[in-house]
Amino acid sequence: MTARFLSALYATGLALTAFSAIYWPAALGPLAASPGILLIAACLLMRPFVKTARQSAGHGLQLLAILGWSIAGSALSLAIFGWSALYASKFVTLGLLTVVWLSPLLMHDVLLLRHLQRAALTSIAFCLAGYLLSDLFPQALPQVLRGLLFSGEYAFYQDGRPRGFTEEPGHFSTLLGRMLFIAYLVWEAKRTYSPLRLVAMLCATAVTLVILGSKGAVVGIVFAIAIISIRRRQLPYLVLLAPLVFWAAMAQFGSIVIDIEQFTSTSTRLTLAFAGAAATMLNPLGWGSYGFYPALQKFGGFAIEALSDYPIIFFEVQEIVENLVNVSTKSTLLDFSMILGWPFLLLLYRVLRRIDLGDPRAQAGLAYLLLTSLSTSANQSIAFFVGLVVVMKAFPARGHLPRRIRRLRLPSARTPAIA
Repeated sequence: MTARFLSALYATGLALTAFSAIYWPAALGPLAASPGILLIAACLLMRPFVKTARQSAGHGLQLLAILGWSIAGSALSLAIFGWSALYASKFVTLGLLTVVWLSPLLMHDVLLLRHLQRAALTSIAFCLAGYLLSDLFPQALPQVLRGLLFSGEYAFYQDGRPRGFTEEPGHFSTLLGRMLFIAYLVWEAKRTYSPLRLVAMLCATAVTLVILGSKGAVVGIVFAIAIISIRRRQLPYLVLLAPLVFWAAMAQFGSIVIDIEQFTSTSTRLTLAFAGAAATMLNPLGWGSYGFYPALQKFGGFAIEALSDYPIIFFEVQEIVENLVNVSTKSTLLDFSMILGWPFLLLLYRVLRRIDLGDPRAQAGLAYLLLTSLSTSANQSIAFFVGLVVVMKAFPARGHLPRRIRRLRLPSARTPAIA
């Protein structure tokens, strides 16, 4: 088996994650949410049989050591919270899922940019097909096929916003936005930086996400626009960007206020963010996959009590904290910080050090990825880590350029060859 074959197989799984509401067989839970997740898990099993460079293998061992840290955190949580059959079962399933979600970083040395770009473009095509067949013209999709694509509670959907073939609108818009960024960043990897191309891409993505109506994705793209707007070379384009940012912000401000007052999405994320941050700060070692449930239960209760004087609806949070239903902080960064502790933050720091942070394209991509990672989690984490790998490979810091390129004494690391 070659690295090229494994990269293509992984890219196929990534493209198939656009179908994420299948959940069959049901016994596998989130692993069976999409055939793409199972294919990615299979790639992880094949990974040890593919030879890599010594430096990349060493980096992979460091990542595996961080995952081993989760076992140590679980042992600590066992001592704190005591034995529970439920927590023990989650130790296995959540531990396995954590590895799958982190798979882009675990396999970054075998993933080729051109394969990831093809996966992103294919995923975008699936999203557009889902928008047409599942949202605009649902009658065009045969009932038998719909039953295969949407399992259980996802078969009945009342939200008016598009969701494609995913579970909910937020997942759909975030996936589409990330795949657009991935395809764009790989396309830009061989090119000299052009402010006009970056601004055009951000404008097109912003309009698309505002139309789709996802609050988290829109906030992410607005922040990305703000990041590149403060650079001197981009100042002439600020005249074009300012009205767009204002329109996007106003389009979402009202819905956010209404959501806080009448619904639970924003309220849930604010409360769980408070709980996740407190749990991470008070235990730098991490709670491990065994302690994730009891820790979120403990600190979730603390967050509800601390925020009880504010106009926040706690119905969904109480379902999560008290009944342990769909347990998560709804944030990739906070989930992994709780499970792996501060070593996960160190891992992110090491990834950022490998990126040319002076390139506006890398800045915009990172801004969008990091902001959207605060409002999505679970299987959506895969696209987040894939995005990090793409930025790392497409815009490497000078110290991480291939040796033959470093010898050329290039003024910046903005035009590396596609691996």
